Amino acid sequence: ASYHFDEFITNKDRTYQWTMDATVGVHKKFETEAQIGLNKGVCFAEAINQARYWCDMPPSNLPPFIFAEQAQQKAEEYGLKVTVLTEKEIQALGMGGVEGVCRGSEHEPRVVISEYIYDKNAPTVALVGKGVTYDTGGLCIKPANSMLTMKDDMSGAAVVLSTMHVIAQLKPKVNVVAIAPLVENMPSGSAIKPGDILTTYNGKTIEVVDTDAEGRLILADALAYAIDKYKPAALIDVATLTGAMAYSLGVFYAGLFTQHDTFAKRLINSSKRSGDQLWRMPLDDDYAPAIQSDIADVKNVGSRKYMGGAITAGLFLKEFVTPETPWVHLDIAGVAFGVPDLTYIRPGATGWGIRLLTDFVMSWEPLDKK
Repeated sequence: ASYHFDEFITNKDRTYQWTMDATVGVHKKFETEAQIGLNKGVCFAEAINQARYWCDMPPSNLPPFIFAEQAQQKAEEYGLKVTVLTEKEIQALGMGGVEGVCRGSEHEPRVVISEYIYDKNAPTVALVGKGVTYDTGGLCIKPANSMLTMKDDMSGAAVVLSTMHVIAQLKPKVNVVAIAPLVENMPSGSAIKPGDILTTYNGKTIEVVDTDAEGRLILADALAYAIDKYKPAALIDVATLTGAMAYSLGVFYAGLFTQHDTFAKRLINSSKRSGDQLWRMPLDDDYAPAIQSDIADVKNVGSRKYMGGAITAGLFLKEFVTPETPWVHLDIAGVAFGVPDLTYIRPGATGWGIRLLTDFVMSWEPLDKK
């Protein structure tokens, strides 16, 4: 609650001053448990505020390469294994979605991979976060009012990378990897165009119908990479993906999309315990024809006659997940930034999802394949 993004306010009278001290009194026999609880609280608070800080940072101050540098530094502070893929490595891997979205920007893309390894033989939970450090919409440029808060379009990346800071301290008995593709979506003479076709990491092709549907392009590569390299026992992506989601559920619930009932129930239970609220949305294959392309495997925007933009976006991502991989898509477009009427969150980013993801990992039980 003490967090306030006032780094660029020069009038000290307008900065937030935290002056409260708190004393916690407990019976002596509960002293150890209370201290553990306080330590966990501080651990979560620091991670959430780190994610908020990254999201609140002006976009010109946090392009992909700077975000990657800071993420690597923080991960190493917590003893995590971290790898940062450069543009040449991204191209060599065939990540056409990541490379394509960043073509219009002067800043090269990055992919940050943060790993907590409990045991090499343990199952792996993979977390994938959308990291568009700024989204103009590309050549399909957004209206000015819609562009103002687009520095928050990397909230998913900030959340999964900061979750790893908590994981590193709580040490679950399962391996965890966070993958964050980082790009800037800008219009220029080299930007991708509507009608272009991109080839992704797993070889599938995408017809670009709208350059403002860019988050799913980078997630396609990251999801396919996570499955190929880590064979996860559970895969969760977190993304400020669609305006349709924000209009569907508003600002207090994120949308959960999956065809895996047990996985959905586990995450909803974690949602109730953690306070990061979820609502399950449909992901029926009836909507799948909406993303079928006449000239490529899929197109990045569903046909308007099917409506349900958040659903068709989820079905697009499903194309890059193998059938045997338990997978959940979380659309956090409404809950990541600018949530009103919460007294402990001043205007700006919320860090939504860190408590949820950590609870799920810490209460890990194997999932069936369906």
